[in-house]
Amino acid sequence: MKVLKSAEQKNAPLSMEMYIKEDIENLAYQELKELRASLETINKTSSELITDIDRNYAEIMKEREAEMAMETEEKPLEEMNILEMVDYFMEQGMTEEQANDLAHAEWQARDVRQRGNDVVQKEMVDYFMEQGMTEEQANDLAHAEWQARDVRQRGNDVVQKEMNTD
Repeated sequence: MKVLKSAEQKNAPLSMEMYIKEDIENLAYQELKELRASLETINKTSSELITDIDRNYAEIMKEREAEMAMETEEKPLEEMNILEMVDYFMEQGMTEEQANDLAHAEWQARDVRQRGNDVVQKEMVDYFMEQGMTEEQANDLAHAEWQARDVRQRGNDVVQKEMNTD
């Protein structure tokens, strides 16, 4: 009987070890499961944060690019005053004297064009009045025609600019 008792005693700790081992494995499995769930939550949350940051960064960059484009967009020569023209020509590498001369020549050309435009507009008014319109009607029609020409010219300029950039 002593032999049985010692065998029972040996089996008892083994069984207990097995239970403990099983409990440890169960706990480890549960902890691993919880750890995986936590990691999945962290992964999902971090992915969402990174996506939001990327989206916000892209929006900020678009805004900055638009601002920079507006800042660097050159004013058309036709809209510059004489001092702006001088600065512009000097930025293009001209001497101050050359820039002044060219700006002055451009300013005079504008004046001639304007006087020519005034003559053409006066001739238009005269023509419309010869067709039986009142002076007010003729002026209104000539003004409308002049605005339409200006709009067409600006449209042509935009198309030409786009063709040159392509």
